[in-house]
Amino acid sequence: MPDVPTFKELGYPQLSKAGWFGVWSRPDAPVEIQQKLRDVTLAFFQQPDVQKRIRALGMEPGGAMTSEELTADLQEAYQKQAALLKSINYRPQ
Repeated sequence: MPDVPTFKELGYPQLSKAGWFGVWSRPDAPVEIQQKLRDVTLAFFQQPDVQKRIRALGMEPGGAMTSEELTADLQEAYQKQAALLKSINYRPQ
């Protein structure tokens, strides 16, 4: 959508992530199951036709994170969004 400005162009550089995909399991799932789920998911997203479809949607395929990296990334995003909402005095309706 070339005529639609980005959040950064609109003056909101804090809103940098447009979207992403995640796959979760129960926290008490065996490590072997968690690893198999991760391996299968990574293999799926690394297929050339899947990557082509992602790009056709205007997105860029990214890398994968470990559970620990995802947890840290989500915590950081939560803190940034909370600070942003507080800075504009956002109040849920």
